[in-house]
Amino acid sequence: MYQAAQAVQTAHLPQASLVSVLVPRLWLAGAALLLCWALAKRPLLCARLAYLRRPETDGLIAGQTQQLRRELSIAENVKVYTLPGSVTPFVCGLLCPAVYLPEGLSGRQLEYSLRHELLHIRAGHLWYKLLAEVICVLYWFCPPVWLARSCMDTLCELDCDRRVTASMDGPQRRQYGLTLLSLAGGAACGSGLSRAGRQLAVRLAELKRPQTKRPVRAALCLVCALTVLLTGCGTASVLQEPASVTATAVPEPRSTQEPALDDDTFEVEPEDDTVIWPVPEYTYVSRWVENGHEGTDIAAESGADVLAMRPGTVVQAGWNEEEPGYGYSVCIDHGDGVVTFYAHCDQVYAQMGQQVDQGDVIAAVGSTGLSTGPHLHVELTMDGLYCDLRELFPEN
Repeated sequence: MYQAAQAVQTAHLPQASLVSVLVPRLWLAGAALLLCWALAKRPLLCARLAYLRRPETDGLIAGQTQQLRRELSIAENVKVYTLPGSVTPFVCGLLCPAVYLPEGLSGRQLEYSLRHELLHIRAGHLWYKLLAEVICVLYWFCPPVWLARSCMDTLCELDCDRRVTASMDGPQRRQYGLTLLSLAGGAACGSGLSRAGRQLAVRLAELKRPQTKRPVRAALCLVCALTVLLTGCGTASVLQEPASVTATAVPEPRSTQEPALDDDTFEVEPEDDTVIWPVPEYTYVSRWVENGHEGTDIAAESGADVLAMRPGTVVQAGWNEEEPGYGYSVCIDHGDGVVTFYAHCDQVYAQMGQQVDQGDVIAAVGSTGLSTGPHLHVELTMDGLYCDLRELFPEN
């Protein structure tokens, strides 16, 4: 009898309860770490740039910037700064964008750098990348999301390359490619003119091809849409209720307000064909059998008596080794396929193999295992199918 009841417990006690507690906490920890890093690096970068940058005083650069702004119909007042050292040109700032250039740029290199970065501002690529970063924080556990972000970065650069070289001939496109090579490096943030690595190789290969109207902008929008669709489907699959949680339909939840106690509500005299309420002094139910939760949570003070709901044989008592999230628990086989399970107990009085009568005190209410407060988690199964106690105790 013990082996049969243990098999029922292992197969039908909620495996999802432990997962439903640990998975959200793991996700929250990862998202919090990434969010803290994202929020911390921005002020540090801004402070570093404010310390190193120098306002561009060259009238030629200022005039060229204003001319390109008018040509590209950019309303923002874009500032231009120079940075010491070997850095690639990049644009930074969402509301007040600024272009950062390495010292010593002139001629074609200066024109290509300014035009490329101003096109990033006009196309709103910085907002695309902010959205991608937010999605990566929320879905840090999903490798396809990070891959989509990398594809989005490459498509943004290809979009600007195509627009910069739209009216160029072969030698001019070659000179633009040489500029990308000479200024290759890592951008501090935002969008950089030329990032070293595979992205640069892809961009140089595109420059060698004949200039055609490739749907780069459409591809960028498609990647964004697929990313949103991917994350939406992932969320739906996580939140979807398992199909085998309960085998019977769950009725509409009733009010959980605690009714006035009636002396005849809880009859503890042994009656083999009835089931009694396991914690007679407490009737407030914080959670019923619903939405992946396979038992009834009865809010009660720690130490309150837990009663056997029917006579039967104790088949598990003490710390639950197979489901540690339940803490100290008791499982009783009542025969005829009926099994009751009591979890998160503070103390267990029943012993393995003990014959108990209906109304016997078998444990004390507690908050052991994965529990947020003192309560009794109780489950009743009939032939392996979960039974909702609301049907047996509608007054509660």
